[in-house]
Amino acid sequence: MRTASVATPFIRWVLGFQLSSRFERLWLVALLVLAALALSGQVLAATVYGQGSGLPNLSVRGFVLDPEGYVWLGTEDGVFRFDGHRFEPLDLSSPGSPQDNYVSSMVATPAALYVATRSGLHRYDWKTRQKRVLRDADGGELGSIFVLQFMGEGHAKSMLAGMGSGQLLTFADRADAVPRPAGTGESETPPAFGWITDINVAFEHVWLATTQGVYAWEGDPKQRQTGANAFTPMRFKQLEIDDGARGARAVLEHPRGVLWIGFWNDGLVRVNLASGEHRWFHPGQPKAGALRATSVYAMVPRGDRTLIATNRGLVYHEPACDCLRGLNHPEWDKSDGNGVIIQALMLHGDAVWAAPMGGGAYRIAPEDWVFEHQVKTEGRSDSLALPIIRALHVGANRRLWIGTYGGVQWVDADQREQGQAWPLSTLPWSLTRTESRFLWSIEEDPNHDLWLGTGTGFYRHSAGNLIAMTPAVESGRCSLLTSRGRRYLGSIFGLFRVENDVLVRIPLRRNGAAADTSADPPVWSLTEFDGELWVGTAAGLYRLNADEQLVAHHDIGLGPADLPGAQVLQQRRTPDGRVWQVTSGGLVEVLGNAERRVFAPQPALLEAQVRNPVSIEVDGKGVIWLGTVRGLVRFDPLHNSVEIFGHSDG
Repeated sequence: MRTASVATPFIRWVLGFQLSSRFERLWLVALLVLAALALSGQVLAATVYGQGSGLPNLSVRGFVLDPEGYVWLGTEDGVFRFDGHRFEPLDLSSPGSPQDNYVSSMVATPAALYVATRSGLHRYDWKTRQKRVLRDADGGELGSIFVLQFMGEGHAKSMLAGMGSGQLLTFADRADAVPRPAGTGESETPPAFGWITDINVAFEHVWLATTQGVYAWEGDPKQRQTGANAFTPMRFKQLEIDDGARGARAVLEHPRGVLWIGFWNDGLVRVNLASGEHRWFHPGQPKAGALRATSVYAMVPRGDRTLIATNRGLVYHEPACDCLRGLNHPEWDKSDGNGVIIQALMLHGDAVWAAPMGGGAYRIAPEDWVFEHQVKTEGRSDSLALPIIRALHVGANRRLWIGTYGGVQWVDADQREQGQAWPLSTLPWSLTRTESRFLWSIEEDPNHDLWLGTGTGFYRHSAGNLIAMTPAVESGRCSLLTSRGRRYLGSIFGLFRVENDVLVRIPLRRNGAAADTSADPPVWSLTEFDGELWVGTAAGLYRLNADEQLVAHHDIGLGPADLPGAQVLQQRRTPDGRVWQVTSGGLVEVLGNAERRVFAPQPALLEAQVRNPVSIEVDGKGVIWLGTVRGLVRFDPLHNSVEIFGHSDG
């Protein structure tokens, strides 16, 4: 009050008039605030928890609030409770269970915290602080859970778990619960969903987003645990996305009777459930507003607005204009949001928590809904397109190929001067979809053609032309030319062999399993070893013989022939012939012979808290370099030494 009484006469003197009304005074205060913010350069109130903030792992997969209002963060290397000052870890280790801390999903109920990792399902009781690993009816681990959801009042207060296999599990919110298949009677079987990627517990329905589109789980909400409820596909006339049968990533009913569907690489759709009328939001369509991406990862309601996480930042739907507006941090806008993949969202009072992939956590304040940011993009045309690098390849004449989330670039050997900036050339790109520039793999064949795995599928670059593989398969991850001259491609939708630029599906099924390929796990890595094709997936390692028949499947487990983590992200061989694999449970060396393979963890790396590398390279001396969220790790397997180079090392 004292400050206002001193300031008001001064303001009147400067402006030369009296502030006659309360509205004028408020208007002036807002004007002065804007001026002060502009002078300071601080028009954003977002708080960033990134490098140096104490958050041990910067790849945040989810947020929840506990009953006391504290924020819990699930990351690629465990769960952490944030009290406003420190990030305290929750130990997920349990006797008799694999040590895999890669969090796939987490959800909080009034009674407990549930955490799904690549290897199992954990329950942490808020009151007793007791931890427990939930198992299926046969006592087995519950791995490959992609999404968890709580059904509260009116829904029997039970839990739902969506599996990568397409199975939907339900169980009571109790420590002794046993998850079981949900939604069908004794004589019924659920439809083939592919993967279940999101669950929205709405009003009359439970909505499932799957790789086969969206399904409504109908029937009496209180009877859902016991089954006898129907799954109905949500379809609408939109030819570009197969009438809604494309892979869905997120689903939300908000407000009642209005369904939002976020697709994987195919934009956003709003459906009126009563009339069937729909609107497709796509960057290439009119009135898309601030939507710059076609992949939607999460959605949450905020009042009458809908907040939407995409792979190019945040947008929200504003009912006043029936349009999409941006809600981005200036650092994201410097690259036009390209490659800023928001993979987790949570409302916290009037604020929003958002997690860009590998970028820590952002707490976006209410003020940020007011300001729109226009940030000039600086840089040279020969600089790195984007800082997110997923693909590196040294090709003919030692040319270095670089794949970012901004396309393909290269630099020749004579231009790579130590200590100097390397001038990069950019491969001309004729494709218009943003995700086509998300490069995951680059390989040069003996004919000097480039094989490119991108967010929109696989392409062969030959004589200046981009040749698409058919049928179109989204999200290409890896490629391999074997000694027999066969070329294999791996994507999040399985394994394929190339025949005259046509993709032939190679089923990855375990012994005795059905031949349905819709539930094949995502393929992350490929290599050839001892005459076998080794396929690294999100569900372990598959070894195929020359006839593409299954030799063995190594899944997560505690035995020497098991993997410490379900995901096999990359595979490399050192000059001395040793084989190494990056898994979601850490780096392992492959030992043994064809009859009995052993996957040996590295104690030196585990002791140094290097448990979740995401990339690997081997230098000429056999030293292993690992890319991790903690920085660059140098591991010398001959001397068992570990060095970590972080942000402070440049």
